[in-house]
Amino acid sequence: MRRLKVTCGLAVAGLAVAALFGWLPIPQRADQRAAREAMRRQISDAEEARAAKAQALKQARINATQDTLRVIGRAYRRHLTETKTPPVEKDFVELPSWRSPRDDRPFEILWGVDLDKVPNASSTLLAWEHSVDESLARCALMADGTTTVLNQAEFVKLPRAK
Repeated sequence: MRRLKVTCGLAVAGLAVAALFGWLPIPQRADQRAAREAMRRQISDAEEARAAKAQALKQARINATQDTLRVIGRAYRRHLTETKTPPVEKDFVELPSWRSPRDDRPFEILWGVDLDKVPNASSTLLAWEHSVDESLARCALMADGTTTVLNQAEFVKLPRAK
């Protein structure tokens, strides 16, 4: 009898230890399952919201970069119209340096180009971002004043204004 009590006591103690360390599944109540599912949904929703905000920020930086490139294009064309000579970098020394909002580096600008003499200006590069983004794309200004986002393969193929 004593052995039976000791054996049962050890078995109960073993089960308690197993349950304590998670070795045995403890049946969950319905409210616990619902709470865990609600927590999973909240985490999923938060991740989706974070991804949407990251995409919106990426698009805002692209828009800001293209706006800056359009300003460069207008200034370039205005100088050409007013002075009848293609602008050079020293003509814009008094202005703050034009930097890309995406990589915070100065734009690559081809100076001394007479835009009226550029053949096929809508597909000829005039200015662009120094570096590519994580998707290997960069914003560029064409000789006709339009802006676009080019992947690396497209960028390499396009002619530069001369």
